[in-house]
Parts: sequence; C-alpha cells; structure tokens
Amino acid sequence: AISSEIIADVCRNLTPGKREHEIAGEIAGKLLARDLKPSCLLVGTDERPFRYRHPIPTGKKLRDYAVIGLVVEQGGLHLALTRSVVVGKLKDETTKLYHATQRVQVAYLAASRPGVSTEEIFKRGIAAYEGEGFPDEWQRHHQGGAIGYAPREYRIGEGTAEVVETNQMLAWNPTIRGTKCEDTILTREDGAVEFLTLVPDWWPKREVTAGGKSFLLPLILEIDR
Repeated sequence: AISSEIIADVCRNLTPGKREHEIAGEIAGKLLARDLKPSCLLVGTDERPFRYRHPIPTGKKLRDYAVIGLVVEQGGLHLALTRSVVVGKLKDETTKLYHATQRVQVAYLAASRPGVSTEEIFKRGIAAYEGEGFPDEWQRHHQGGAIGYAPREYRIGEGTAEVVETNQMLAWNPTIRGTKCEDTILTREDGAVEFLTLVPDWWPKREVTAGGKSFLLPLILEIDR
C-alpha cells in the first residue's frame, strides 16, 4: 500500500531533534499529495510510547525511538498500520517486548478465519498475552477489529458478538509496554490472510508462527545517524 511506503520512507529519514508534530506533518503531507486522508495519525517518541498507548503528536523532539500509528482513508475505505524506528541500536529490553507483542499479534492473525467468532479470536489473544507473561496488557488499549468503512467497524472484547466473514478486512493492534504491532489483513476463503499493508523489501522482518501458520512481520527499523 502507498501508505506503508510513505511511513517507511519517513522512518528511514528521521533525524534526532525532529518534533513529533513535524513527523506527523510530513506523513500527512505525503499522504494528501497521493489523495490519501489520514483519519488517525499517532506519533510517540522516546519515553512517550511507554507512557501512552495512543500518543497524540506533541512538540516533543525525537531523541532515538519513535512509534508511528496511522489509519488512512481513500474512497471511504480505511487501512491501519503501525511502524517503529530507532536511531542507533535498539535496547535489548525493547526488542524482547516487541517480539512478545508480535507473538500476540500472530495469535490474532492465526485465528482470523471465516466463520470464527470474534469471541474466540479475543480469547486466543488474551491467552497469548498470558503466555508472554503480560496478562493485564490487553486492558490498556483496545485490540482492534474489523476495518473498512470506518477506522474500526467493531472492536473485539467490547461486547460485540461478530463472526469473521470471507474477504473481510481486519486490523489487530496489540500493545505491550511501549511496543505496538498493527497491520491490515484480508481474510480469504481458504483460511489464509492477505496483508494489505506491507513494508518495503529493505525493511527488516521476522517470521513468527502460531497455530501452525507462519507470518513474516516487520521488526523495529534501526537507522544510523
């Protein structure tokens, strides 16, 4: 998706000292130039993603770590994705947290099949959080749900009783202590999922498996400055 390429390009060119508002403005400008509208644009740098799960951009200057979340709309349809970047070397603790969040994300992805209830998918996610040693983290931010004609048409774990349909767009967004994973997928009839948001070939990736399914997911980008 164009939005994936735009975020990736902005992340690759980040420099310390850039304000969160500037980062958001650069992304928004590039999106609007391609007839894409940012419905939600989040930027949290350094300690802010660890403090806030939904970081609204501020005038804070980037030191070395940024988490950028986006919901983009075109023609009434929405896509959601989150990317993370560090200037320099990523801390081992942040890597461990991010890997744990990815394993929760994959639990959601592996359960995303036509005919499966959202209650079942939610249970898989909660179990994954518990398995990673973070049983309460799901309570600190919504976990995502169906996306398409709204940034979320419903959000799992919030009283809805839905069943996944064939060719339905879903976007899960688990978070654990300063890390967040989010992409938009399309469910296929054969139980496979198609990623509608992808990182470029040069972006680092990691294969993660759950429920007998493997997914190639983006890592936190490390850049030298």
